[in-house]
Amino acid sequence: LLQVRMNNSSPWTMRRRFQQISLMHESLKRRLPCLPELPAKSVVRQFSPEYLDSRKNALAAYLTALSQRRDVLNTAEAQEFFGMSERDPNLRMRSCHDVFHAAEVQECNFGINCFVYDAARGFLLLGASDCNWVSRIDTKITNIKLPWEPSAPDLPTSQMTLWKESAPGSFQLQFSCRFGPS
Repeated sequence: LLQVRMNNSSPWTMRRRFQQISLMHESLKRRLPCLPELPAKSVVRQFSPEYLDSRKNALAAYLTALSQRRDVLNTAEAQEFFGMSERDPNLRMRSCHDVFHAAEVQECNFGINCFVYDAARGFLLLGASDCNWVSRIDTKITNIKLPWEPSAPDLPTSQMTLWKESAPGSFQLQFSCRFGPS
């Protein structure tokens, strides 16, 4: 059971199965970068109270993380899943605010997790960080100073880049700054 609240409306309760959550996750993955990890479903059915509580908490954390991202909530999939389109008739109509693929920017080693676009000036500011937990752990371990080393390596864990639109959908890098773990 999910309890959903939109803006200042009174909350409503919905029943969703894991398969519905999984379908929404797969659909969102095709459209949006760096989604939170969906808790895995157990291969063997487990009914221990500890397992059920941990699974319920993991799914609640996942859905809370999704509900805090504007890009996710602006998708028709999320609006339908959370029942938002049933509560607000304006959400049923497709508009110019629907998420669509206008340009593609790839940050080589990082996943984009924040951006600001100034259409009037043609500037795109991207905040990117390492979205892969295995890679983040590897970077932390690599950045440890060992006794025989003169200094610790300083591998970046995030970066900020500024792009200038040179033609519609085409951007040129203006500035890049990488940040270490400290």
